[in-house]
Amino acid sequence: MKALGQKNILLVEDDAITALDEQNMLERNGYAVISVYSGEQALHIIEENSGIHLVLMDINLGSGMEGTEAARRILEITNIPLIFLSSHTEREVVEKTEDITSYGYVVKNSGETILLAAINMAFKLYESKRRFSDTFAHSFNGLAILRMHYNSDGVPCDGECVMANNAFEVHSGFSLNSIIGKNVRDIYSGAEAEELMEIFTTVLATRTSVRREMFSSHTQQWFELIVFATSHDELGIAIQNITERKNADKALRESEARNLAILNAIPDIMFIVNRKGVFLDYNTPDKALLHVPPDVFLGQSILKVIPVDIAKRFMDAFETVCTTRENQILEYDMDVPMGKMVFEARITLMDGDRFLFIVRDITKRSLAAKKINALLQEKEFLLKESHHRIKNNMSTILSLLSLKAGRQDNELVRERLNDAAGCIKSMVVLYDRLRDVDKFDKLSIKTFLHPLVNEITSPFRNIKQIETSIQLEEFTLRSETLLPLGLIINELITNSMKYAFKNRENGEIRILATIKDALVTITYEDNGIGLPQNIDVENTNGFGLQLIGVLVRQLSGTLQIERQEGTRFIIQFAA
Repeated sequence: MKALGQKNILLVEDDAITALDEQNMLERNGYAVISVYSGEQALHIIEENSGIHLVLMDINLGSGMEGTEAARRILEITNIPLIFLSSHTEREVVEKTEDITSYGYVVKNSGETILLAAINMAFKLYESKRRFSDTFAHSFNGLAILRMHYNSDGVPCDGECVMANNAFEVHSGFSLNSIIGKNVRDIYSGAEAEELMEIFTTVLATRTSVRREMFSSHTQQWFELIVFATSHDELGIAIQNITERKNADKALRESEARNLAILNAIPDIMFIVNRKGVFLDYNTPDKALLHVPPDVFLGQSILKVIPVDIAKRFMDAFETVCTTRENQILEYDMDVPMGKMVFEARITLMDGDRFLFIVRDITKRSLAAKKINALLQEKEFLLKESHHRIKNNMSTILSLLSLKAGRQDNELVRERLNDAAGCIKSMVVLYDRLRDVDKFDKLSIKTFLHPLVNEITSPFRNIKQIETSIQLEEFTLRSETLLPLGLIINELITNSMKYAFKNRENGEIRILATIKDALVTITYEDNGIGLPQNIDVENTNGFGLQLIGVLVRQLSGTLQIERQEGTRFIIQFAA
């Protein structure tokens, strides 16, 4: 039974007795041995059995395939250790095997100790190569081995890439097929090839490694190259693509240059101070804007440099910024060489111990603001006076109409004067409401219609018991829309009061306002006697209905009249 961890050795020996003797010796020393007598048999075993760990190969294998050929073909299939075990000691025979394997050559009958030592060394060498191969293959850095070529005078003239890992392809920008087996001068040309050959020659001559950053015109990429000697004619090359780093460095330099240009172009003063208020650095477009020269305030506390009351405000602002992590803004007056000026400082936290505050000269802005404020106060006074006079004039007109109506014996004239007064009331209500809001061009429908309906119905409350139900969605309309709408509502309510509830002491009026997809719907209805079928806004002698029709057209709207259990007016128009 094979022991745990036991190594399998394939013994290729055409002499059966010698093979048996060697097999017994190996098995005594803990190895499992498979013996074959020809190169053909050895190839078959290797192809069929992947569990072979080492091959002991005789060179002369009778009439069949020679041991050297069998070894070469075995190593094309697998890279396991292969030791030649032969009676030949001739130099040419030994050198011939060196081109096939590097695991050793043992002369037969050298003794058990020597053979076992050679096998043990072969396994160690194989493990070392395996580790190197794994490291080489899986390294994040690009790795390659270069073998130097020499001319007839023994001077290095070119270098051949004998192996490279996958990472080398990633970092260099060259495919492995385009570099493995190729010479440096086949891959690069001109000055780049000469520069590389100079590096390789220097490393082999001095046996010291070289680190160099280079730009490849072929791949248009930057890479960092580390070259070191691995033998008298071979070099190890480690390569890392640094294009992103180079681009980042370039972008950083350009950014620094751009920021410096921007900084120099900014008209503001900038200061950097620490948490104790000590000035660390500054930048200013004009030193005449500084309270004192830089050599006076740099390295000094703000409390010793500027007026104490202003300095304390800054120190308080620093603490607030630290606590809230929110920028602070200070405005202050200060004497500078240019005269008394007004400044605005914006304070921000740079890191845990330093503050940046940007100071702007706002003297002109401050003066302009004071002038604007004075003009606004004057305008506000004039506007209030204008409102007062307009309202007085409208109230005077309303009073005159009411007086005239009260003195008329002619019922029709009195009615017309009262109708006109009702229109004026609608205008007064709209004007009052617009005056009380921030925007004069728009007003909430609720803010407008509720007081308007109350104003229109109030004269009739002592005569009839009319209930009003007002259901209004919340939306705003332009003042040029509200004015005709108010006149329409005035006419509708007046008509209901005068005609719909004739010979009745009570009734109900309902007003509904909705909006959907920017289309406003105003529904007005009463439960009065109803509008005759032969009367509508297009077919009436009544001024009120004619006015309603005109005002609906002014709104670019539509009017629908329904006559069921009273009268319903449905008006629609765009908001």
